[in-house]
Amino acid sequence: MTTTDNRKRILDMLAEGKMTADEAERMLTLLDPPSSAASSTYAVNEGEEFERESEDERVFRQVYETATAPSEPPSGRHGRSDTGESEGPQPIRSAHDEERVFSVGAAARLTVKSFNGRIELKAGTDSRVSIRAKIRNPSRVDYRVWQEGDDIFVEARRASGISLMPRPAGAHIFITAPAHTTIDLATSNGRVVVENIHGSGPVHTSNGRIILENAKGEHEVHTSNGRIVIDGLEGDADVKTSNGSIEIKRMRGAVKAGSRNGSISFEGEMPEGSANRLETSNGSVKMRLQSEFGARLNAKTSNGRIRTNLPVHSVTAQGRNHLEGVIGGGGGELTIRTTNGSINIE
Repeated sequence: MTTTDNRKRILDMLAEGKMTADEAERMLTLLDPPSSAASSTYAVNEGEEFERESEDERVFRQVYETATAPSEPPSGRHGRSDTGESEGPQPIRSAHDEERVFSVGAAARLTVKSFNGRIELKAGTDSRVSIRAKIRNPSRVDYRVWQEGDDIFVEARRASGISLMPRPAGAHIFITAPAHTTIDLATSNGRVVVENIHGSGPVHTSNGRIILENAKGEHEVHTSNGRIVIDGLEGDADVKTSNGSIEIKRMRGAVKAGSRNGSISFEGEMPEGSANRLETSNGSVKMRLQSEFGARLNAKTSNGRIRTNLPVHSVTAQGRNHLEGVIGGGGGELTIRTTNGSINIE
């Protein structure tokens, strides 16, 4: 009997209740160590599609999901107990590709919490929120979608328990929502893309880039390892990355942008009287103001030069790597810092 036959026999016994999950895991390990049981290599680069399953993995998934399925079909909506009280959204663990559609009003709010995958959100043309999830290793993911009035919640998290498969778990979330939707988006190990959304809210990821296009409102845009691109924003932004560049263009609003290792560029308009700060440790800072802006300027670098063609008066510090004075009529604040890089202000 081949290894594959033995594996199928173990999984059949698991499905029939003749052995526990722990016993099956130990037997599968003896048959085939985890290092040889993996399918085609999983690409960890953000944006990659999920890897294809091997035949053994496909058989395991089908048998394991059948053995562990609840007695009633799972639902992403609120369930109710025998007493009539809400049990909350039930996890979905049986589908690789899950899609839901909800109708919302003028005060739509969207909250997405996911892991090991990207989030892509685009504005639609009607009052519906359409959500599609591509789930990797669904038996290891608790995926829930539910609605409370105009609030839509999407949650993908690691399922508790023991995994009999070495494959990683996670979810890619694709959403179309009304342009006015207020957002709260967070994932890990994947990029976040937001297009044509005019509602405010935080946009977070770790180990992935963030792209915000043609947006309005106030946004907190944070990632740990990845670049950030903001192209067309009407509103204020708090932008932060640990390792990556920050590129901001066609913006009208106050900005606080920080990176430890990466350059920062800003092109747009800053409101009169606003406080703005651009700071990086290793990288250059470039600014191009597209309208008159009055502010107290404080620019400083340790290893680089400062250049500007804007008239600066009431100068209190001026040198190769330090410039402090007033632009226009003052009123606002513009602080620029870098350690290893030049500063260019136009």
